[in-house]
Amino acid sequence: MRVLLLVLGATLAGPAMAHQVLHEVRHGKAVAVRVFESDGDPVAMAAFEVFAPAEPTHPWSTGRTDGDGWLAFVPSGPGRWRLRVIPADGHGLDVEVETAPPPAGPAAALIAASPAPPPPAASGSNALLRPLLGLAVIALLFAALVLAWRKKGRSPPR
Repeated sequence: MRVLLLVLGATLAGPAMAHQVLHEVRHGKAVAVRVFESDGDPVAMAAFEVFAPAEPTHPWSTGRTDGDGWLAFVPSGPGRWRLRVIPADGHGLDVEVETAPPPAGPAAALIAASPAPPPPAASGSNALLRPLLGLAVIALLFAALVLAWRKKGRSPPR
């Protein structure tokens, strides 16, 4: 029984340990960052802080991500800008974003005309795996109860 409970605990803890906060960065006149979890869900309405390269200890800008997990800021100059996203669940993000001075001449027109890559789509397999994982956990709990009843020498209630 103890082994079964240990296996059950390890099974339930596995998905929780796999949680990650990821991001994508898009550069233009502003820096746009989309913050999302490993399953593709956006980190919506989370507080964020932006730190300038010249002053890394005091936030240069603060705010909240939008409903789709996007935030944006217009850097005052080139360098490594630090970005901290602090959601309520504690799984945050702390990254540096490199900004360069805006290009001049024909290169600027080419960059402005190039389309931005599409955002990564959330995996459709997650929508199928979540219910299956739930059913597997329920089946495991049921099996543990049946084994516990049998160990005591009784048959399960009907």
